[in-house]
Amino acid sequence: MNPKVQLDINNQYGVFFIEMEEEIIATMSFRLTDEKEVIVDHTVVDREHENQGYAKVLMKEMINYVQANKLRLVPLCAFVKDQLKYYPHVSYFTLDLEDE
Repeated sequence: MNPKVQLDINNQYGVFFIEMEEEIIATMSFRLTDEKEVIVDHTVVDREHENQGYAKVLMKEMINYVQANKLRLVPLCAFVKDQLKYYPHVSYFTLDLEDE
């Protein structure tokens, strides 16, 4: 599996998505703030494509985007919060809202 992740940003709102046969099968939505933060709020994979690693592919792409743009990650999405334990190098730019 080597799906192509696409990115669409409109103003301050964005989404990483995977399209298969002209149908979007997985999305990870976020909002950009003026403070250079990426607030990731939701990850969805179509039921028929669940448990095939598509959400993890979106996660990797989102982390690459955050690092490349020197942004801070704010993980509101439960999936992203859970997956961060597999990315210990990401913690230096992750902002946990529960700490504030």
